[in-house]
Amino acid sequence: MNDPVNPPPAGPAKTGVLHGRFGRTIAFSVIGLAVLSWIAVGAFLLLFEPTLGQRVGAVTAAAVVTEGAFWTCTAVFGISLFQKIKNLLGGRGRS
Repeated sequence: MNDPVNPPPAGPAKTGVLHGRFGRTIAFSVIGLAVLSWIAVGAFLLLFEPTLGQRVGAVTAAAVVTEGAFWTCTAVFGISLFQKIKNLLGGRGRS
């Protein structure tokens, strides 16, 4: 079984940034943050009587968080796709 002269071949090296569920965790966390920001805006508008400036500020802040979520998810998808293509073409990185 464990032959020291002829060890079993090692699997592919996992040297990428987003191996496993790390990238998925980032994406879901950022999406959850965006959803929570819009829930907070809704609660703010229902519970208080904000002025027009406060409404614009709250909606703008939630929109910026949502935009950040889109860009973060795009980056995670792009990095993971780049790593998959790199592994398909045989590039394993330098040791």
